[in-house]
Amino acid sequence: MSIALLAQYRSPTNEASVFKGIPIELLHFVRTTLHEKGLKYRTRYRGPSNPMYRRPQAHCIKAHATTFALYFEGTV
Repeated sequence: MSIALLAQYRSPTNEASVFKGIPIELLHFVRTTLHEKGLKYRTRYRGPSNPMYRRPQAHCIKAHATTFALYFEGTV
């Protein structure tokens, strides 16, 4: 796998995130790759509420996330 894999998850230009909708299964790969390249970023976890996990719309914890978004320094 390479960082080019992220191209399919690029956010529209009118959004603050750089990449969104990345499956949580790719979290370790993405973090490792971005760290090796020296890029500073923030991870925001995304996922639905369910009967076992009720949450505010703007908040999701890692344990219940199904996808995540990346924001590079200066975009959040």
